[in-house]
Amino acid sequence: MAEGLRKPVSERIGELRDKVEYRRAVTEQDHEAIFRLRYDACRRIAAIDPSDGQRFDDSFDWLPNVHQLGVYIEDRLAASLRIHVLSQETP
Repeated sequence: MAEGLRKPVSERIGELRDKVEYRRAVTEQDHEAIFRLRYDACRRIAAIDPSDGQRFDDSFDWLPNVHQLGVYIEDRLAASLRIHVLSQETP
């Protein structure tokens, strides 16, 4: 059995948690990395057709109430979150 699997689940989760960082996408490069990751994930399950740009974004990504977050594990983009904040200005 692998050494890491001998540890209790709670300890392994704690170790992973210490390696995870959430970063808000602010630069064009941040957004491009997220859209490439999304494209790769959607292509892997054949949810979208191939495209030359190899990125997947939609009109919701550019709304004024949207925040894109990258989830990094050991400084490598592993997932992303798109959060829409509702307010009186953006219902």
